[in-house]
Amino acid sequence: MKILVLIPSRYGSTRFPGKPLAMIAGKSLIQHCYDNFMKLAKFSSWCEFEVAVVTDSEQIENHLKSSHSNCVRVDDETESGSERIFLAYQRFFSMKHFDFIVNVQGDEPLLLADDLKKLIDFQKINNFEIATLCTSQTSHENFINPNFVKVVRASNGQAIYFSRSPIPYNREEKLNSNIEPWLLHAGVYSYTPESLIKYNKLETSNLEKLEKLEQLRAIENNISIGVLSLDKVLQGVDTPEDINNIEKYLN
Repeated sequence: MKILVLIPSRYGSTRFPGKPLAMIAGKSLIQHCYDNFMKLAKFSSWCEFEVAVVTDSEQIENHLKSSHSNCVRVDDETESGSERIFLAYQRFFSMKHFDFIVNVQGDEPLLLADDLKKLIDFQKINNFEIATLCTSQTSHENFINPNFVKVVRASNGQAIYFSRSPIPYNREEKLNSNIEPWLLHAGVYSYTPESLIKYNKLETSNLEKLEKLEQLRAIENNISIGVLSLDKVLQGVDTPEDINNIEKYLN
């Protein structure tokens, strides 16, 4: 099996400009993400793999090349990370015939190589066109925070909906009572080459525009998304305040 791991990374960010180069425990955020997946080497008997950061920034490119990390440039204006991933795959990697293309957001420093192996196994067994990850949460503060994306899924693990709003809504919940567990979406998508091409031929969907969530384009067009739940702590970096929480966990 051949797996391509692509990590989209943009320097510009409305909430956190320069986020990929922010330092976390002595290493940049994007370097943490890249190094985590380079550890796929320990699964060399399980698959062949290649890892690359996809960026439109000369600063990020120079930073990664200084540590001999693999980086490709896609300077086109795109609507989402998946569109940037598709252009990178099409231009630099499509001739290598990968079985899976994994889009790992460049702001998930707690996501590890072993998590990716579980995701690929899950996708293969269940024949989902796309697969992604989630973790179970009970924080009410995060549940009502639109920066934390929630997902609900069917009994077979297929995603029903993703939202920035609190879903599922519990109308029986009493004020200040313990909140029922909910599923936090993690920023990683595994595509087959066919599903990546299919997804990127579609127009931006209405729900995608409303929620600013690219995965809703697949939901609206009946592309199956499997959601695997991990029993671990995951937290992306959306704001500078998130760095302190991640450093505490790493320490």
